[in-house]
Amino acid sequence: MEFIPAIDLLDGSCVRLKQGSYADVDRYELDPVEVALGFVAQGARRIHLVDLNAARGSSIDERKGNRDIIRRITAAVDCAVEVGGGVRTEADVAELLQAGVTQVVAGTTLARDPHEVGRWVRRYGPVVLAGIDAKDGQVKVAGWEQSSGITDVELARIAADIGCAGIIYTNIARDGMMQGPDIEATSRVAAAGGIPVILSGGISKQQDIAQVIAEAHPMVGGIIAGKALYEQAIDPGEVLEMCRQAREDSATVHVRLWNSDGRWDPGSSRVKPAMVLDQDGVVRAVVSQNAKATAKSTEQNEVWQLVPENGRVLPAELPPHQLEAVTEHRDCIEVRARFAAPEAADTGGEAGAAESASAAHEAGAHSVADPTEGNPESVLLQLEQLIRERKKKLPEGSYTTHLFTKGEEKIRKKTGEEAVELILARNNPEMIAESADLIYHLLVLLAERDIPLAQVIRELSRR
Repeated sequence: MEFIPAIDLLDGSCVRLKQGSYADVDRYELDPVEVALGFVAQGARRIHLVDLNAARGSSIDERKGNRDIIRRITAAVDCAVEVGGGVRTEADVAELLQAGVTQVVAGTTLARDPHEVGRWVRRYGPVVLAGIDAKDGQVKVAGWEQSSGITDVELARIAADIGCAGIIYTNIARDGMMQGPDIEATSRVAAAGGIPVILSGGISKQQDIAQVIAEAHPMVGGIIAGKALYEQAIDPGEVLEMCRQAREDSATVHVRLWNSDGRWDPGSSRVKPAMVLDQDGVVRAVVSQNAKATAKSTEQNEVWQLVPENGRVLPAELPPHQLEAVTEHRDCIEVRARFAAPEAADTGGEAGAAESASAAHEAGAHSVADPTEGNPESVLLQLEQLIRERKKKLPEGSYTTHLFTKGEEKIRKKTGEEAVELILARNNPEMIAESADLIYHLLVLLAERDIPLAQVIRELSRR
């Protein structure tokens, strides 16, 4: 667990809002740079900054003072710095990164245009965190003053899908109120997204920190606090030590969120081989896992893997099994699983080979056998069949299920986006990957319209 002190900036001052209301502001006569240096002196490895002027949509001139303070802070402290509030354009991302910021937090733009945030991720790498600020489960945007029309759980899944390095989740009703953290909602978001989550809002005493450590979902790896620090309700040195001790006391580490210099260590960039051993100690498979794949495995009680070609996390192609233990070592992950007897495996095709093959194909993953050695047309027809099975059964947790439940317009939009990605591809490997994504989404669209692929093939033959 990582404790992250927060500094909220409004008109160049350290402030705290109550439930995000700009009409209810507590101002503190403190120099933001000195506050940041004080946190670092007590052991903070990371600081959370919020530009409230930018979050509200203030003019460039009104935001300039806060941006200057952010530059002064990053120049002064020797730790990671994340910044949220008003990160609406790629120009904002570039400016903040050039100012020395470690990561940026996308909130409003993520809710309104996740594809744009996905572009930032692809261009700048694992520097984008998803800012999900919700009240009664509904995400708020534009400085928490407008409704987005999307739930926190839905946005968490989207954030994971486009490659965000993690999520900062705030229950607006708790923020600045010092009434205790919302562990239940934060854990729900962590389970839905499957990527690292930082809890924000409501911390009022050191017992709150202990409760988060003890009760939160394994993917909740950080805690942000602000007002409790300014009101001296918690001692930052003691809390930082508490969280450090909690990290060391974890005998089995499912997800390691932070590296040695305090910078976010996203699952997408930290990949390890996972050795899958059966009940007899025999190695049944070696798959790639990142933080998300490891957490998904423990959540689903089966082995999930990272597909390096497209970055997606999918069920591993293994016979039916149940996890017994997951242990992270320095250079690998050890997965102990109990496999069904061969007779049981033969009767469990739907939950075994067919399911895992479907998941692997549906996201563009390469199968174990090289498809170029067979008939390419037959490979496409097999993929079509698997997609149609997904449409019929709508298994939970499937990306294809997600598309079908969102409807034809969503599928059309995604297909169009993939076509654009193909056009923008700059080299052959990118073109191959984007072509695979486009073909997959096209097959989903055809399935949604009940158009057999054979009709398309016949049309091509006719031409």
